[in-house]
Amino acid sequence: MSHPHTLVLHIWPGRWGLISVDPACLAAALYLQLTIPGEFSVAECTNPDLSPSGKLPFLTDGMHSVSPLASIMKFVSYRRLGESPSESADHRVNDLDAILNVHERAQKAAWCAHIESQLGDLLGHAMYAMQVNWRELVHPTFAMMLPVPQRYYVPGRLRDTYKSRLESSDLWDVSGEEVEEKPKFGEKKKEEPKEHQFKRVFQRDKIVEKARDILDIYARLLGDKSFFFHDRPTTLDIVLAAHILLLIEPPYPDPLLKSLVNESYPRLASHARSVYSAAFPVSESYPPLASSSQSSLRALLPSFSWSSVRPASAPKNTKEDSKIDLWTLGWIALATIGTIGFWAVAGPRITFVVAVDDEDEVNELDEAEDDAPENPPISDDEGGVS
Repeated sequence: MSHPHTLVLHIWPGRWGLISVDPACLAAALYLQLTIPGEFSVAECTNPDLSPSGKLPFLTDGMHSVSPLASIMKFVSYRRLGESPSESADHRVNDLDAILNVHERAQKAAWCAHIESQLGDLLGHAMYAMQVNWRELVHPTFAMMLPVPQRYYVPGRLRDTYKSRLESSDLWDVSGEEVEEKPKFGEKKKEEPKEHQFKRVFQRDKIVEKARDILDIYARLLGDKSFFFHDRPTTLDIVLAAHILLLIEPPYPDPLLKSLVNESYPRLASHARSVYSAAFPVSESYPPLASSSQSSLRALLPSFSWSSVRPASAPKNTKEDSKIDLWTLGWIALATIGTIGFWAVAGPRITFVVAVDDEDEVNELDEAEDDAPENPPISDDEGGVS
């Protein structure tokens, strides 16, 4: 049996009146609060590497970790309070989508994927591509969440993860990449060329048009209803609300998309706020923060799951793989032997030369002359006086 608050939801910290600054983390917090209120705690996390998927959010139940968002929802949906998922496989007491039929479930899954893709791109544009929003709001916000030295490079890496995605969607604000140079003291501010002004206005109009095409779909789908299906929020309501809230709540310096939603799609803004109020009527209704022992111990331990070491999930080595491994080892051994042989045969020769000091040599010659007799004896062969 699990004790209360053994479930810990690890999410990016909250700002701007929201429990988290990330749409997936915000959706996870809303889902758990609407399904198992009071049965989980929240740990503010700024290190996605702790997650099994490498992304936040992730949910821990003791030493078991679950990620990403879809897996978290499934885990909670099949979990009766105080039981593990395996013990409650036949019970769906925590599923917001339990009231949906098969056709509605299929629609819900398709629309959630569409929101994460299309509306996720719009949110990424507002937060990461619009230079003034990134420079004056988003980057400082993330930097203040992170410790030194992570605050100096993690926000940039986070932005880079969105760059390729937004470039493929034609939502990367290239014209806003160049930071406006401040005029020096005594100099007049340089006027922006008209062609740059026209290009910037054209790009903004194109983004607004694309945003309208996306938001029109959800406005028609919601209509005059309070929620998409029946009379209570489902996963679709939560995922949409998480993205809309991050478009309308932060104080963006350039409120292009924020103003569009508030002015042209008030029903979507009202729907998002009502979903958030259903989960968190007041700020005091936020789930408790995880104890320091839970969060700090988790940060020191690598993510581990017994399911990851099951023999069935381990890849099997085929005969071809074994043959390739043998060829690789043989090639390495042959290259090593060849290198050693080449060095032995053609390598550099080392010659030791002993140099004799000139002064020592002269001294030795002088000593030899002193020891020699003044009149050396004459041998009998040379003849002499008898």
